[in-house]
Amino acid sequence: MTAGHGDGAARPDADLQDILSAVMVVAQGLDLPATVRRIVTSAMALVDARYGAVGVSSDDGSLQEFIYVGVDAETAALIGDPPCGRGLLGYLLEVQQPVRIAELSEHPSSVGFPPNHPPMHSFLGAPIMVGGNLFGCIYLAEKADGVAFTAGDAKAIEIFAAATAVAIDNAQMHAETLRQQQRLGELQVIEERERIGRDLHDHVIQRIFAAGLGLQVARSAAADEPVRERLDAAIGELDRTIADIRATIFELSTDGSGLRSRLVRAVRAVSHGGETSVDVGFSGPVESAVADDGLARDLEAVVTESVSNAVRHSGGTTVAVTVIASGDAVTVEVADDGTGIPDGGRRSGLRNLATRAELRGGTVELLPADAGAERPGTVVRWSVPRQP
Repeated sequence: MTAGHGDGAARPDADLQDILSAVMVVAQGLDLPATVRRIVTSAMALVDARYGAVGVSSDDGSLQEFIYVGVDAETAALIGDPPCGRGLLGYLLEVQQPVRIAELSEHPSSVGFPPNHPPMHSFLGAPIMVGGNLFGCIYLAEKADGVAFTAGDAKAIEIFAAATAVAIDNAQMHAETLRQQQRLGELQVIEERERIGRDLHDHVIQRIFAAGLGLQVARSAAADEPVRERLDAAIGELDRTIADIRATIFELSTDGSGLRSRLVRAVRAVSHGGETSVDVGFSGPVESAVADDGLARDLEAVVTESVSNAVRHSGGTTVAVTVIASGDAVTVEVADDGTGIPDGGRRSGLRNLATRAELRGGTVELLPADAGAERPGTVVRWSVPRQP
């Protein structure tokens, strides 16, 4: 259902490339609250809305959560309690179809605003359906140029809402996996972890892989180079997601006390919630090569400092951590795709890494990841002799 007039927008409606860009932003993480907030901000940017929110529906048809952007904390405090799903917000939950309105006050379901609420006139909303069930609705108000939302805006948000359902589904699955892990009893932990690992491998990875194949087919049919580039980026993001899930499967298949699990946890602790994608890989007999707990603590510290530094200062979007146990050395490499080695040739935190390496007769190097690239990136390589 769509209502409203006034389609004289000041800029062209969002196209496929804009929608794809917005969906890629939403799909950057697995944390559900962060995913929902990215949905709000991306939807606002897609149609130039000043205010946006996602209302998460409850079983009784009301709103159990209301995540908003555009109203500052002071104004929100003056307004009071968030909406519970009455009026137009509840109407959208009921009809579960896109709604576009030029003047909010003229809609039959409108119940007005509480005191201190900013004025809003134009409105655009769309439901988010996950697995055939209503997750909630996207609410947008006040197009930035002062005119009503267009029919093109409504179509873009409808497509965007449908696409974000996949990101929400993945985040919910991730959250449910974490909840299941917390509930596992001591006697069931190994069996349950193995089952979850199999499910992730047999179902989730296969679904993501199938989605990647679909994008590759779409890429081959795309005529515009910008669209192909966006599809390539989306395919790369799916590949990184598969790598993350495989790392999770590895953790589930161990008791969590080994060096690999400790290093994976260290990486996640400093990268969780950020916008940078961090992959972790191992080569060689890492567990047997690091028998000394002191060296294990050094490796944790090196990984933590290097990844934290790359996430905060490199300006890149991806970081790759590789721990290598060769015949005569144990090496940690942390590579990013950022702007490169800073002026002066050093990066903060490197002195501590150098001290740890020198105490064990090792070395630390700071090198460009790809010297000929426009964004050369940086590799931190920390290496110490392998213990006899």
